[in-house]
Amino acid sequence: MNGVAGTIRTLLCAVLLFVLLPQAVSDAYEASSPSSADQQQQQALDQAAAALYKHAKEGNIVQVRHRLAEVTQLFGSGGVQKSMSVEGIHAFSGAILDVQEAVNAAGISPDAVIQAAASLRLAADVLAHPRQPLWQQYYKIINEDLKEAESQFARGSTSGFVEAVERLEEHYNTIRPAAMISRPPSAVNRTDSWLSYVKGAGVNPHSDPAAVKAALNSGRETLNGLFGRERDAAAFGPFMQTADEEAVKWLIGCLILAALVYAGFRKYRAEHGFFPPTR
Repeated sequence: MNGVAGTIRTLLCAVLLFVLLPQAVSDAYEASSPSSADQQQQQALDQAAAALYKHAKEGNIVQVRHRLAEVTQLFGSGGVQKSMSVEGIHAFSGAILDVQEAVNAAGISPDAVIQAAASLRLAADVLAHPRQPLWQQYYKIINEDLKEAESQFARGSTSGFVEAVERLEEHYNTIRPAAMISRPPSAVNRTDSWLSYVKGAGVNPHSDPAAVKAALNSGRETLNGLFGRERDAAAFGPFMQTADEEAVKWLIGCLILAALVYAGFRKYRAEHGFFPPTR
């Protein structure tokens, strides 16, 4: 009887969890979701950053400065920063400063202004579209840069290798603030360290070729971690690459819970003779 009672108690607990879980998920989501006013500020910030980038491509520095003041004001309003980590706030502030430095330089470089504006644009987009941010589109671009660096290294072309790594670094610096806002700092720091080593090895004539090759081979895994495309996520396909991390945790919990309920039901059914014993 104790065994039957224990099984029934397990099933009742599981059923109760299934009843309460949707409400718990809803309450947690509402508690962590930004308010309507905060969302409006994030959307306004995204639009201002998009306009800034457009003016930068047009070479309209006056309008770039005007939009930059708007971005700075919106970012400092407080509502935008509620959903951001300390690292994310620091990264966004750095992106603003990069644009300021580019437009206030003695000899303004249009390319420098465009690159800084693009970085700020991607950082603002993360706040407005956290599930499908634009910076994720750089995955293919940076992987192509890595392939070119590997190819140049295999050919023994030092200049070609350095050029490819510099191109990769430029693209990475463009997405770095956005990545710092939406990804764990450890993933960004790991990429920083990896890129620093590869870049230094490329200009060091005493670098061990085997060590450089090993570092290049680990580059794809490092980039997959940065973009949230780790091997462990492969079983869930594209969903894991775009879904919110908290939602994924809830999904995995639900799957485990469902498996426990099914196992408990089978045990209960077996103990009560739903099927005749096999002879």
